[in-house]
Amino acid sequence: MGKARRTHAAVRKQNFIKFENVKAYAILDEVQRIAQARGVTPAQVSLNYLLRKPIVSAVLIGATKPEQLQDNLKTVEWQLNPDEVKALDMVSALPRLYPQWMLESTRLDRNNPNMIR
Repeated sequence: MGKARRTHAAVRKQNFIKFENVKAYAILDEVQRIAQARGVTPAQVSLNYLLRKPIVSAVLIGATKPEQLQDNLKTVEWQLNPDEVKALDMVSALPRLYPQWMLESTRLDRNNPNMIR
């Protein structure tokens, strides 16, 4: 039996976005915590979170079984509260890249009245 195209380490390394496992598990833990507290499924929490993001123009659901479709559709019957959205934002935040961090720091310097000029 042959190997899948993506099993070779060099191919995986060059073609895929780097994925931080520790961060991914932290996100999954937070999604699971919210799901348990609300009595909903992790899929509903994930879809509900995406519905709260103005930058997301459409949330696509995928289901291979009727039960999955029914579960996904229940997402619109409730809303994450602002604290839950904030918790998910914090745990899933991406690192700031250049030039974001530089522009932020120079903006702060210019707006600081105590800065010696």
